[in-house]
Amino acid sequence: MASFSGIADSRNFWLLNLLLGLCLILSIAGCDSDYAKSSVVANEGRLGSSTVSELSLLFRLGKPVSDREVAWDGRIEYASWVDDESIVYLSRGNVTCISTKERRVQWVIRDVGKIKDWSVSRGAKRLAILTDNFVTSVIDCGRGKVVFSVDSNRLAQVLKLDYVTPTRIAISPTDGRLFVCSYSEHFGRNGYIVDPSCTTLISTFAVDAAPRKLLVSQSGRRVAVVAGEDVLCVTDLNEDREVFFQGSRVRENSGARSRSIDSPFFSHLRDNDGDELVYSLDNSWGTGEVFIHNIATKKIQTFDGRNGHIELDVSFANRRVVLTGTSADLTVLDFVGNVIAEKKNAAMDRITSVEFSPSEDRILIGSWDNTLAVFSMR
Repeated sequence: MASFSGIADSRNFWLLNLLLGLCLILSIAGCDSDYAKSSVVANEGRLGSSTVSELSLLFRLGKPVSDREVAWDGRIEYASWVDDESIVYLSRGNVTCISTKERRVQWVIRDVGKIKDWSVSRGAKRLAILTDNFVTSVIDCGRGKVVFSVDSNRLAQVLKLDYVTPTRIAISPTDGRLFVCSYSEHFGRNGYIVDPSCTTLISTFAVDAAPRKLLVSQSGRRVAVVAGEDVLCVTDLNEDREVFFQGSRVRENSGARSRSIDSPFFSHLRDNDGDELVYSLDNSWGTGEVFIHNIATKKIQTFDGRNGHIELDVSFANRRVVLTGTSADLTVLDFVGNVIAEKKNAAMDRITSVEFSPSEDRILIGSWDNTLAVFSMR
């Protein structure tokens, strides 16, 4: 036993300390590695959440009313940008134009009646409206003057028809041509294009039965239609051909058709004059879906619409979608569905209108809570 107290003992002691030191170093290195990994994950989580900015309120017109029964008469039914410095909206049966800089009323056209459809041409600075009693009117937004207003009988004369029942209207963003859809129970050439003077029929185009949405593309070359429950159609007017169709086309009268209350239906369709489309499947008071559809590659990206009764606008240039609806939250997403910016409870009640400004740095909303609001994207 005494031999262990000699050179061998000192050598073993040295080896033992070396092994213990190595173990300690490896242990510390492992802990540091785990800490580094956990730190990256935590930082990534913080970075991911910090990229979602809050939309800031620039101004709100009107006093929010939370009681829907009290607010109902003063609700904002439609609201649109005319240009970056002026907005038109409908409330209490009056069309009002306000300045976004001076925050004051520029003009009011009173007692226009209940509106069935509404469309603004930023290029021509005109507003087209269709009332429930089938009066079609065009307003010069620069002067606040009605330049054209006809009932269905006079409109039929312009369209060279015996009679017409206008159900949807739109106005070209570029030159102010007026687009009118006449009611029909089947697919046919029931769409009409009138010149900017609103006196001469230019051409016709095919429309599906019971159109619910009509939108002219930014170039004025294409028209997008949502019809029935499931029909989506985009038509190239210059070539008179469909570039996209989806759904069940009705080619002849088939009697009364009905759908279940609150069943899902397509609610919006936006076209970029190219291969990309954005459309929404509304689930009424439930949560709907948004589709980004490339018609050339047939690739479809879908994401949660975050709302029922979806209201949306699309910036194809920046690849952004702004969503709102029954939740009264305002959310800006990219075309993959990532949230870019948001504003919780942007209004006290359902939001009925939403639009990017022409410069796409602001967002306009109108709500059932009696208010109009503008939020900054910056």
